[in-house]
Parts: sequence; structure tokens; C-alpha cells
Amino acid sequence: NSGNDSFYIGGDPTSDITLNGNNGNDEFNFDYALSSNITGLGGNGNDTFNFIKSPNNFIQIMFF
Repeated sequence: NSGNDSFYIGGDPTSDITLNGNNGNDEFNFDYALSSNITGLGGNGNDTFNFIKSPNNFIQIMFF
């Protein structure tokens, strides 16, 4: 998507998904989305990624 996009996932989507922000200042918010593979692609612009997880869970974040 072009422009300033906002994505929110609250809970586990139960399937692997990809969110693509492309151009613009995009915001990605992930609250307790921990057992699926979620890929957030910000693209060009100033992008923000926010993660909230349970204290008993592990989260792996990779930036490219």
C-alpha cells in the first residue's frame, strides 16, 4: 500500500501472514501475536514497529 498505513494484530492470526506497507510512514502494532509467522515489510519512509508479548513467550525480530 502506498501512503501512511497502519496495521494492528491483536492476538494470534493462526496463519502465516505478510503485511506490506511499501511507501510512506507506516505503523505496525503486534499485541500477543506470537505463534504464527508474521512478516511486516515497511518499505520506504519512517516506519514504526511495536510489539507486546506475554512474559512467558519468546519473540524473534529480524531487520533487513
